[in-house]
Amino acid sequence: MMTGSTTSRRSKRLALWRIGSRRGDPVEPPEQALLDHACAGTLLDLVGDGPVDREAMKKWGSAHTVRPAVLRHLLVEPQWPMHCRGVRLRGARISGPLDLESATLRCPLLLEDCYLDSPDPVTLNYATVPRIGLCRCWVVGGLTADLLVVTKEVDFSGSTFEGVVRLLDADITGQLCLGGAQLTRTDDDGDALIGDRMKVGGDVVLGQFLDQEFTAAGAVRLAGADIIGQLDLSAAQLTGTDRNGNALVGDGIKAGSGMALQKFTAVGAVRLPDADITGPLSCHGAQLNGTDRNGDALIADRMKVSGSVFLDQGFTAAGAVSVAGARIGESLRFVGAKLAGSVALKAGGVHVAGRLQWAPRSPVQELVDLERAAVHRLDDDWSLLDDQGVPDAHWPPKGQLRLAGFTYDGFGGQQQASLRQRLDWIRRSHTTATADSPAAFAAQPYEQLARIYRQTGQETEARKVAIARRNDLRCYGSLTRPRKLLNWLWDKTIKHGYQPLRAVVLLILVYASVLLVTCFTQHQNSMIVPAKDTKNITPTPTALHCSPAYPCFYPAGYAVDVVVPIINLRQAENWRPNGQACWGSAYIAFGWVATGFGWTFTTLAVAGYTGLIRKD
Repeated sequence: MMTGSTTSRRSKRLALWRIGSRRGDPVEPPEQALLDHACAGTLLDLVGDGPVDREAMKKWGSAHTVRPAVLRHLLVEPQWPMHCRGVRLRGARISGPLDLESATLRCPLLLEDCYLDSPDPVTLNYATVPRIGLCRCWVVGGLTADLLVVTKEVDFSGSTFEGVVRLLDADITGQLCLGGAQLTRTDDDGDALIGDRMKVGGDVVLGQFLDQEFTAAGAVRLAGADIIGQLDLSAAQLTGTDRNGNALVGDGIKAGSGMALQKFTAVGAVRLPDADITGPLSCHGAQLNGTDRNGDALIADRMKVSGSVFLDQGFTAAGAVSVAGARIGESLRFVGAKLAGSVALKAGGVHVAGRLQWAPRSPVQELVDLERAAVHRLDDDWSLLDDQGVPDAHWPPKGQLRLAGFTYDGFGGQQQASLRQRLDWIRRSHTTATADSPAAFAAQPYEQLARIYRQTGQETEARKVAIARRNDLRCYGSLTRPRKLLNWLWDKTIKHGYQPLRAVVLLILVYASVLLVTCFTQHQNSMIVPAKDTKNITPTPTALHCSPAYPCFYPAGYAVDVVVPIINLRQAENWRPNGQACWGSAYIAFGWVATGFGWTFTTLAVAGYTGLIRKD
């Protein structure tokens, strides 16, 4: 008499025999064993303990073979009860295409160290799966799972895919793991992994698995993906690009727990424009060894990061790093980075709520654009030397720095710049006018620097910056010759209104010169004579002898009338130089020159004290 369990087992095997009979093949022992293990929720291990030799997989025969139709029947058809752990299989050869398109799997599918030999991809388009795992498997045809719905997790860790992996618009409640996976082929566009617009409720791991790194022979596309957890590509190696030279495409991606690209390597550009990252973007030691068609290695324009962006600790970019318009909640670090390419950094309009830490490991020679950028604090290390051994914090040379509109609230760093070094830093943003292009001069960087000095109580330094701004306008600005001459005059006299006492000193020097010459000419015969009619005055007045009926000659007063015309001591009304005397014409000319300088210095002194020239 047969027991109920024996009857149930035979009926299950009969169903499997019917599956096999459709092709005229008998049910093989591995397929019969799979049913028993699937019902019990245990793993069917066809290879035993220890690692599986990938080359040996190709030689597996009937003792390891399970047909895809058997798997589909177990996963989809309701003839017999299945354990909630699902189908668990190790060391099997899945011979033929595994097609689960539009299927609703009633239990998980977990394959380990299996060989899927069909050149056609594993098809999961529109399928609904509680959990799927292809761990350390060899999948010859790749995998396509567009619009796949997974209620728990997807684990492809350590597997090799010789075809493209497609997860377009997939919806995965748990995590997606491809740690240590090897993607060896691409589609016609050069893509190896396509996950555009997929939704993942946990982490997406495309990094290292045990001692094996994730590698992709083409681009990894995650444009528009919505990841609740972290996107981890640490130690990943992207050895191919798409048609546009991109290795990682993450336009508009969302990562709820940060993004890790530590020790990440790519031969093409990394695209993260409009990305929204909650947490940090960590690129410690990342190697971006290629560029897109525009020469960019990292494109993160308009990106939002709530934490810090770490492009440091050996980070290398063969092309431009573009973070234009990005908003960073904490710091942006370039400590120990190496920036190359025709443009080193495009950071126009970036907003950094924390620190911009600038300390590349080698001198930057190409353009660094910080126009309209705003940071809380600028930390640059002026102990770093250029190729000639001069401290320059590894900022680019003259003409390769853009600072117009760059704002900051203070400075930091291990060794801060002196005033001279800061002014030299600003001057690197200017270019001299040529026949082909006008001069490029911006006053804002000087005003910004002066504001910081004033806020810290360094008024002397702030004045020096303001003076340097006006002098540099003469050197780098587009001034006409008359305006350049006027600028030069203001500089040499009253330092553009910031040192009005200099005009007073110059006025005193002119006065002293006139006084000395006047004292000398006073003793020369007939050199200075009365300016009015003295025929009826006895004795006749002279510059050395007074007459009661005529004002005496006083050299000090006469010098005041000559040099400071706004003061009238009436000496010049009563006395004049005699042009007929020896050297009389020269003395007259000297007086005219002194009067001109007197007017000039008097006007500059008044303008300086009243602020007519200085415009803060």
